[in-house]
Amino acid sequence: MPKKESSKIDRDELIEALTEKRVIEAQVKCFMESLTSAIEMAVQKRMKPIEDALDDKVEEAVERITDPKLKSLQKSVSGLREENRLLKESLHHQETFSRADNLIFCGIPESPDSGQPVVSETDNIASGQVTVSGSGNIASNLVNNRLTCDLIVDLCNMKLGIAVTINDISAAHRLQRGKAESSRPIIVRFTSRRIRDEVFNARRLLRPPKGSAESIDQTKTSIYINEHLSKASAQIFFRTRQLLREKEIVGTWTIGGEVYIKKTSEGKPIKVRAISELPVED
Repeated sequence: MPKKESSKIDRDELIEALTEKRVIEAQVKCFMESLTSAIEMAVQKRMKPIEDALDDKVEEAVERITDPKLKSLQKSVSGLREENRLLKESLHHQETFSRADNLIFCGIPESPDSGQPVVSETDNIASGQVTVSGSGNIASNLVNNRLTCDLIVDLCNMKLGIAVTINDISAAHRLQRGKAESSRPIIVRFTSRRIRDEVFNARRLLRPPKGSAESIDQTKTSIYINEHLSKASAQIFFRTRQLLREKEIVGTWTIGGEVYIKKTSEGKPIKVRAISELPVED
């Protein structure tokens, strides 16, 4: 009998404990957490195919709207790039043509008090409309210009063996001196393309023979004749001369304002239209 009474009390205490508010709240909370998790899993499982299908539909709709516009923009960009390339090419040809009658003479000595006017390469010598800056009146400038022309005439006749007269020169002016130059270069515009080409082709006669006293004496001033290159060609030629010194190529020169190189002694000359076409150092 005592055992049965004890069992009854335990059941009552258990019921009372289970029906206590805190216990019920804890049970409900635990149940709700489990129920919520189960519901979320079920919803996600059912929603995933719907979300995937919806994503596909949205992507298709976006492509239908944006793809034609994107293709149109890409086409416009490609067209602008090609137009820019053609404009640069046209500008280069115009610059090269406008300078085709010019040559630049480097290393011709000048007297310290010559008073010759200095112009920059950006002055419009190609059109014969050079604005001269510096001291002296117009008559003095004309005299100095005539003296400069006489220097070129004497050089062509005596050093190059080409019959050039003052009438073969349209204009001749000193440019600004470079950092490594002992005298200011002279830019000359010839009235005849034939005379200009003859002078340029004879420039090798100004080089002293190998092994001679002049070639050994590095301090002796040498005279060089260069073409009047456009800005783009000048940049390319500057880089090709660097490659030549670095022995990446075996030769470089200009003809008609265009730059050429030879990669090997047996190779053919290559016309270089852009720096990007040059060999890259490893």
